[in-house]
Amino acid sequence: MNIIITLFKGLREDQIATMHRLGIPCAVLRRTHAEDNTDVMQQELLQDIVDGRNPARAIFLTPEKLSYDSKNSRRICDALKKLSQSKRIGMIVSDQKQRRFPSDQFEIDCLEGSYPLVVGR
Repeated sequence: MNIIITLFKGLREDQIATMHRLGIPCAVLRRTHAEDNTDVMQQELLQDIVDGRNPARAIFLTPEKLSYDSKNSRRICDALKKLSQSKRIGMIVSDQKQRRFPSDQFEIDCLEGSYPLVVGR
């Protein structure tokens, strides 16, 4: 399972389309103003991934989804912790190097341990 963190909607949608074209299942956590991607639906999707009912090999999300600022963010971080504890996270990919990502290793506040970071240009 790879975690893909991207700020740019156009780039994210292109990456998702490419993964679908290649037959790689992925999950997407977008902003929740979309009717088809509510907090409840996102939580159910993550639970299905954690429980192995969803075959996603990548999760796309934005950096704010990883903060503890909201109840939904805490739930997302809890699900990512479970994936981490079961050794199911392979790498974290970001579309840009940000101040939060100072080296080739990336630590998400809500996860224990470091993971390889691939940074796009």
